[in-house]
Amino acid sequence: MTDDWQLIDECKQGHMTFRLTIKFEPIEGHPHFRLRVAAHKGDGRTGTHTRGFSWPMADLANPSELRDFTELILAAAEPSAPRHDDRGVIGRCFDRLFGIKLINVVPLAELSGPPAKTLTARITRDRTGAQATLHYQQKGHSPLWLIIPLESIARLREQLHA
Repeated sequence: MTDDWQLIDECKQGHMTFRLTIKFEPIEGHPHFRLRVAAHKGDGRTGTHTRGFSWPMADLANPSELRDFTELILAAAEPSAPRHDDRGVIGRCFDRLFGIKLINVVPLAELSGPPAKTLTARITRDRTGAQATLHYQQKGHSPLWLIIPLESIARLREQLHA
């Protein structure tokens, strides 16, 4: 694998364009992968919003954890997958108001720490298409979230299996 950011996919959903990039690198002596999504409207000259996070892995040369994450997300998006919904009444009301359909919620990984970390995928569909929102929570910190179109996750899976 490489130390440089590698473009995985660039796709358009509605009026937004999403660029998914990945980087494999050691952080504090431990191998990690970093996912980054840049989203922008129109031609991308202004208003680009970039989010990302890193997650530990066992081996830089074999990103099996990331392959497992993509498999879990794409399997949970299938119509035959068991459904999980952790929203309350207010969450359901807001989603209905904004035209968001929850497809599934999938826990991806948990590290006991210190500090404890969890990674969850919330798969939704709206008028622009289907996406997975990865929620990264580290104890004592604000949560991070990363919205990735499902077609970009499928492209990432293809590249990891190549």
